[in-house]
Amino acid sequence: MLLLDEPTNYLDFDSLEVVEAALREFRGTVVMVSHDTWFAEAVGFDRRWRVADGRLVDETV
Repeated sequence: MLLLDEPTNYLDFDSLEVVEAALREFRGTVVMVSHDTWFAEAVGFDRRWRVADGRLVDETV
């Protein structure tokens, strides 16, 4: 299991591509906190939650 908090902060484009590819190949569970929805979609998430008005909202695709 990987727990990632804002994994794209401070990465250049080349580094982003490497991390993105590694996460796509990873066969375990990834729990990621991120404001970068493009990155999350590129990695291939299958569950997404958002905090709104103090509540957890399931936005699973």
